[in-house]
Amino acid sequence: MTVGVQGAEAMTSWHIALSGLGTLGVEQVRFPRIEGIPPLGPGEELAVPQWMGQRTKDPGAQFAGRDGRGARREWSYPGNMAIQVMALYHPERAGLYLAGDDTLAYRRTVAFWGDGTGAQSYEVAQALPDPELPKEAWDQPFSSIVGTFQGDWITAVERYRTWGTRQHWARNSRLNRGLVPGWLRETGMWVWTGGGLPACSRPPWSCAGRWGSR
Repeated sequence: MTVGVQGAEAMTSWHIALSGLGTLGVEQVRFPRIEGIPPLGPGEELAVPQWMGQRTKDPGAQFAGRDGRGARREWSYPGNMAIQVMALYHPERAGLYLAGDDTLAYRRTVAFWGDGTGAQSYEVAQALPDPELPKEAWDQPFSSIVGTFQGDWITAVERYRTWGTRQHWARNSRLNRGLVPGWLRETGMWVWTGGGLPACSRPPWSCAGRWGSR
């Protein structure tokens, strides 16, 4: 496992590689796994990019579960996660930025859960191909980004956008290649008519606005 600091930012890059497995078949790797994240107090929010983007207030209470013994929620990327970033934060205090730098859309599951005390935990689970076939080594093809920030979900998304707009899907987009017709560039308003809206309207999750693509 290697953890590196990203310049002068309060961000770290986490990567894992397995070696010397011999005949051991590995079905799934759960990394990083961060347990016991303390609550940030009244006003804490969790924002996830589920479809158009959703957030919940007081996530510690939500993940405590109905019986107070804890509850777990998972999201798939690519899938119901539109982009690979989440934010657990207090708008007036601090925030935890959790993302990935995957440029090839490797499948994985991201989860949050609670233990009933108000604390939360986070993990990324990636299934390995052909787990019944032993592998001598395996190198995770991307890194997880973990860091702190000041602000809210918009702050987190703006940071992710800075990274995303440098990637090939943005640099080589139809817009950048001059393949988008003029009427499309000049459209003043878009109306979203599909997926995600019914889920946004049900408490405790509320629409946090569309986070964009990728």
